[in-house]
Amino acid sequence: MNRFLIGNLVLSDPIVTLIRREVKKLSKGLKLDKSEVDTILRKEVLKRDVIEGEEAAKALARVKQIARKTKRPQKPAKRSEPTSTASADPALHEQSESGDGGTD
Repeated sequence: MNRFLIGNLVLSDPIVTLIRREVKKLSKGLKLDKSEVDTILRKEVLKRDVIEGEEAAKALARVKQIARKTKRPQKPAKRSEPTSTASADPALHEQSESGDGGTD
């Protein structure tokens, strides 16, 4: 573990998103997007040599490689289908509630 790897981890999308969310919790009503957080980290928080140069490029490649390996698969969206014919057809539902089966 070195400073280049940690610097690039801090600049990774999940961490920038996490920082943005935590800052918004602390400062109610603050409009802050990920690009602003990224810019502040790059220009005001991290040292320049940590994010620029050959070592930083190697660390960035490693962070991207790790992120691809650990990326979670997306769960398929659930379908909302009716579970019974009674809920699909209100007339059938009324007949079943009356108990007479529709014969008079």
